[in-house]
Amino acid sequence: MHGSRFEDALQKAPATKVELLARLIREINPRARITCIQGNILDDVVLDALLECDLLLGCTDSQHGRAALGDIAAHYLLPSIDVGVTVAAKAGKLKAQIVEICRHSPQLPCPFCLGRIDANLLSFELMTEEERSQRRQVAAAAEAEGIDGRAYWVGDPAPELTVGYLTTLAGSLAAGYAENLLMGAAEMPHQRFQFDVGLPRFGFNPVEKPRNPDCSCGKTIGYADQARADRSVSRPAHWPQPRILESPSAVSPCACAEFQKKLKNGVEYQLNMLYVGGTMEATFGQMLRELRRSKNVSQRDLAAKVGVDFSYISKLENDRLPPPAADTVMKICQALDSEPDALLSVTGKVPSDVKEMLTGNPSALQFVREAQRMGLASSDWDRLGRTLRRLRKG
Repeated sequence: MHGSRFEDALQKAPATKVELLARLIREINPRARITCIQGNILDDVVLDALLECDLLLGCTDSQHGRAALGDIAAHYLLPSIDVGVTVAAKAGKLKAQIVEICRHSPQLPCPFCLGRIDANLLSFELMTEEERSQRRQVAAAAEAEGIDGRAYWVGDPAPELTVGYLTTLAGSLAAGYAENLLMGAAEMPHQRFQFDVGLPRFGFNPVEKPRNPDCSCGKTIGYADQARADRSVSRPAHWPQPRILESPSAVSPCACAEFQKKLKNGVEYQLNMLYVGGTMEATFGQMLRELRRSKNVSQRDLAAKVGVDFSYISKLENDRLPPPAADTVMKICQALDSEPDALLSVTGKVPSDVKEMLTGNPSALQFVREAQRMGLASSDWDRLGRTLRRLRKG
C-alpha cells in the first residue's frame, strides 16, 4: 500500500494502514497534526474525530463506508469527497481502468439516491461469518431442490483488483478538488463523474441525479445525533472495538508560543496561520478549537458542561454557525476554565454584566466614550489596564 516499505514486510508485528500513512504524512510535514484510529467510520469514536474536520476525503472501498459519508453530510453538515477506482481484466488484459469521484454535501442527493449502494454487498459486509455460512448452506440446499438459491445468497463478492498508478491519480485529483473547495478557489464540475483512462478521451461520464423525494436524506438535514434512528447503516455489534493508536498533542502545531501566552492571559490577539502561501486571521471557530484542545476537553464533554448538543460545538469550531451570544461564550470559557476576553473580542459582543455596568454607571460610560474618541490601540488598553490595577492596589 502507499507509504509502505520493504522492511515493513519483514516486521513480526506489521504496522496498520493508519500508522503507515501517519509516517508518510509526517515525512512530508513533520508539524502535521495526526490522529490514528484503527476502527470503522461507523464507530462513535471515529465519528467524533471526523466531526472536527472541515472536509472529509473518503477513499472507501466498502458499501457501508460510502453510505455513512452520505449520512454524515446530511445529518452533521460535513461535506466529503469520495474517490474510488475499479479495475477489470480478462485473459491477462486490462478491460477497464475506471476512476470515480463523488461529492457529498447536505444539499446534494445521498449515495442511495445516486444508486451507489449495492444492497447485497452492504448486507454481506454487515453479516457475521456464521450468518454468511448459514446463507451459503441454505442457498445450496435450495439449488439442490431445483429452487433459485439467490433469494438466500447471491454469491461471495469478487476480489477487487487495484493498480497503484490509478489510485495515485485518483487521490491526487481528489486532493486538488478538496484544496480548491477549502480555499473557495473552484468547485467540482459535477457532483459525481467517472472516467476510464484506457478509453479514448477517457470515456468521461458525468452522473447527475436528483434527490429521491422518498429518501430520508432530505428530511433530516442538520439533525446531528437526533437523526441516529434515520441513519442508513448502523454499526454491527459483533465488530471489534476501535483503538486510538496515536492522538495529536494537546496544542496544535499551528499555535505558536505567543498565541498560547495570549490565550492564557485572555486578551485580544490575532493568530497568523499557515494557509497555502499566505496568512489569514483566526476565526472564532479556530480560536475555540485551539482553546478546547489546549484544555484536553472533547467536544462532547464541553457540550455537556455548557448544556448544548455536541454538534453545536462542532459547527461553531468549523465556522458553520455565527459566534454565539456573549453569555454563551462566557459559559464556554467557564467550562474550559479560561478567561473569555480573547473569544469575546472576535465576536464583537459584550456580556450582559458589562452592559449593565455601563448603562447603570454614567461615569463608566463617559470613560469608555472618552477612550473611543482618543482612538486607543490594543497596546494602549494594555497599559491602561496595568495602570488601573496599580491604582487599585495603591
